[in-house]
Amino acid sequence: MRKIAIICIVIFSLISVRMSAQQGGRGDDFEKKYHTQKVAYLTTEMDLSPEESAMFWPLYNAHSKEEKNLKNEIKEHRRIINKKGDALTEEEALEALNNYQYKMGKMHQLQVDYQLKYLEVIPAKKVVVMLRAEKEFRRELLRKLGDQRRHRGGKYSNDQE
Repeated sequence: MRKIAIICIVIFSLISVRMSAQQGGRGDDFEKKYHTQKVAYLTTEMDLSPEESAMFWPLYNAHSKEEKNLKNEIKEHRRIINKKGDALTEEEALEALNNYQYKMGKMHQLQVDYQLKYLEVIPAKKVVVMLRAEKEFRRELLRKLGDQRRHRGGKYSNDQE
């Protein structure tokens, strides 16, 4: 029953996102709706008590913000490297690889650090449930977006490959 409610929330939210996108909705709106859906999904899956929620969500939001900033740094660096293309020197290529490895190491360390912080406020089992639920949420959202694209005849539909 709980999963049906979650699926209904996700479907309703996706329909809302699609309608706002058709009305000139912005990426910020999508991001807010995505975050709201994700919070609802994780809260339900993790079965957080009000006390746990009060301690967990500020940590989770800080983690998400740091992770987003790091991903944006990586994305910007890739954009610059891709712009140079074949004009990239060997030294620049080596520097780019080193930078990428450093950023990915920071990303991994960020995950480890926040998992330890989560353990201070919620049980380990709920941390494991959170990690699984995050992947399930992303997978389900991507599947639904793909289905929407195929149903409206988007350029990525299976019959056009």
